[in-house]
Amino acid sequence: LDLGTCRGCALPGKGGAVVEVKGAGKWHEACFLCSACGSLAGPARKKAEGRRVFCQACWVELYAPACA
Repeated sequence: LDLGTCRGCALPGKGGAVVEVKGAGKWHEACFLCSACGSLAGPARKKAEGRRVFCQACWVELYAPACA
């Protein structure tokens, strides 16, 4: 069963847990970690930038606009 290529490590996903994120591709569960803090970047809390994925808190800290 070919599950596509992981966006995190570029290896094929063959069995096991795979996370698919609309607009960010498929990831091995073990590769779907926040690029900033290393915590699990669960599907409801992720923001992806290319091959990097962030938990909601880190994405807000790094990319969200701030009010003056």
